[in-house]
Amino acid sequence: MCRAYLACFVSALGFAASAQAAEVSGYKDAISMPVPDWNGPYAGINGGFAISAFSDQLARTNISSGTLFGGLEPKGAFGGGQIGYNWRNVFGVRSLVFGAEADLEAGQAGEKFRSSVGPRTSIASLDDFGTAQARFGVALDHTLLYLTGGLAYGQVANKYTDPANTTKISGIYIDRVFSVDKDAVGYVVGAGLEYKLASSVSLKAEYQYFDLGEADPLNSAGVSYKATYAGTVVRDDAFHTFRAGLNFHFLPAYEALK
Repeated sequence: MCRAYLACFVSALGFAASAQAAEVSGYKDAISMPVPDWNGPYAGINGGFAISAFSDQLARTNISSGTLFGGLEPKGAFGGGQIGYNWRNVFGVRSLVFGAEADLEAGQAGEKFRSSVGPRTSIASLDDFGTAQARFGVALDHTLLYLTGGLAYGQVANKYTDPANTTKISGIYIDRVFSVDKDAVGYVVGAGLEYKLASSVSLKAEYQYFDLGEADPLNSAGVSYKATYAGTVVRDDAFHTFRAGLNFHFLPAYEALK
């Protein structure tokens, strides 16, 4: 998957470089090269990696006698797309840029632990996720430095299965299962850098931290996993994400030279 992302971005870089050369071919030297305008709508693609903010997002001190379980730290690759709009000259300051952006990502950040006793299985994962956020930054000619924050959402799942510790219901033994699988909503904050290769094409690199709150697994009777097993830790489903992206701007323009 990572190789596919790399090939995609290398191809896009080649395309953007060609576009840049074509756009500036009419200029005599670099001094007369115009400055691209950041105003207007855009859309693009991105890919990256997510890792849990906690090494023990879902953990128990001891899931069976003599078997230590140090905790789960979900992580994995993702890819998706984004759409947004930028406004320049915020508060009358030429270099300030305000924006709004929404993105949707596909992939899975997960980890699984299986004990040799039972076998007991613990799983923690974040599936598809996305954000709706505001961006506020400073444009330095071809470069935009920005902060971002807003709403985050995603599909989170935590599960613990214990076949060795069963419950008898109507004469049938049922494995003890604690699970939660839900759409969660939280917040996201981050920062990034975007660079215009041409008036209509830009590359970005971005870090985000998002927190979707705590998802404590429950059994069929609604009893908490954390309350049932002593020493259990259930952290927030919080993640660090690192991504690179490619944007296409629909109203490409250059600022008038001063």
